[in-house]
Amino acid sequence: MKEVGLRGISNLALHPGQSESLKGQVPFLRDFLKNEARGTVQAVKSLRNIICHGKGEDTKVVFCSISKQLHPLINDERDQVKISAPSALGYMLHQVDKIKPGLSTRREIYTFLVPLLLSIQDNNTEVVKVSTSKIQLVGDLLSQSFGFLKSPQSFLRAAAIDFTELTAKKLNRSQIHEDDVELLQNG
Repeated sequence: MKEVGLRGISNLALHPGQSESLKGQVPFLRDFLKNEARGTVQAVKSLRNIICHGKGEDTKVVFCSISKQLHPLINDERDQVKISAPSALGYMLHQVDKIKPGLSTRREIYTFLVPLLLSIQDNNTEVVKVSTSKIQLVGDLLSQSFGFLKSPQSFLRAAAIDFTELTAKKLNRSQIHEDDVELLQNG
């Protein structure tokens, strides 16, 4: 019964204007992220649809409010959850990027790197495939902000360097541009 209700919320978020009215359901949906696999997957899809069909700055606020609950789902022991969480994250990041993420939102995006990097070591090839593509998406979004390499905050510089190193190891070498390498060397 819970799953049917969650599916209803997910479908309602697809209708124009409904995503805004469903933002009040976010705390309720966060609680379902700790449910059995099917309920968790439906809650993730509902949150994805609320964010993906939302408009304006509130979308970033909703994303940041659920990001801490999404982290453990990326490395969950249940395969269904490990596949749906990074997939939903990708859709959410596309929407958040359209609204130009600020510094606090970018910090939230950075926090997904470690769970995604860990998940590419999974035994399930579908999990690896989904996670690898999302690491590349996170990399694409964050490469727009190489300014973190010159941040006065040492933890941000260190995270930017670690991220760049790990991403470069996983990327196709033809996707690495000389300008990016030069920027890193001069950073």
